[in-house]
Amino acid sequence: MSEIILTKEYIESLGYEVEVVDYRIFLIKNFTKPEEIEEIINQAENATQEEWEHHYLEGAINLAKVKFGRTDIDNLVAEGLYELTHNWNDKNLKIANWDLATTLNKRAQEVFDFRDDLHFNGCGTIQRQYEGVPLKDHVDNHTDPSLEYAAVFYLNDNYTDGEVYFVKQDIQLRPDPGDLLVFPTSEDWRHGVNAPGPGPHRYIIPGFISRKGFWDKHQKNNYNVDKTLDDTKYVP
Repeated sequence: MSEIILTKEYIESLGYEVEVVDYRIFLIKNFTKPEEIEEIINQAENATQEEWEHHYLEGAINLAKVKFGRTDIDNLVAEGLYELTHNWNDKNLKIANWDLATTLNKRAQEVFDFRDDLHFNGCGTIQRQYEGVPLKDHVDNHTDPSLEYAAVFYLNDNYTDGEVYFVKQDIQLRPDPGDLLVFPTSEDWRHGVNAPGPGPHRYIIPGFISRKGFWDKHQKNNYNVDKTLDDTKYVP
């Protein structure tokens, strides 16, 4: 059987306008409504520094426990089994319990219902990125090989610089507020974000789509990130 992948035609059948940036890189326009964006950013800007500093490490520990049955993050990093994004510890705010997150979760899951083995993991975090702090280029499924797609909700565009870029495609983007950027998580879609310049923070909601039951089929404690599956060749 041929590979089943997300297509422009499928997204358009859901009623969205779609911009094809490159092969399998899509911008779904006006996915998040202006009033939803305003509510999200207002809550993010009113959150305390303590709330911003808690979520990233908590998420890293939870994933390490699922993959390896261990929570000693420093040792996992030293052994080359785990990656942490440096200077990112205070840039993630937990929003999974917000009512609006539930609304966006349901909307996003629709986009990935073209395959019944895919699950949108939910809008669990809003990220802020501020002056001088880049996000180095990376491959999303190197840390978590259950991931098949990334779905990034763009919330503002009043920051300076801060373009998302794709290494192999030699593409840089500044999506509009409300856009949902969708792309596969494997090596061909290595990407990063340039450091923003002076001015407002850059706000996004990162989302990921996992293959259902992946961790039930693979040994968690001994899984080697150097043996990740080639998700671009999935055949159902």
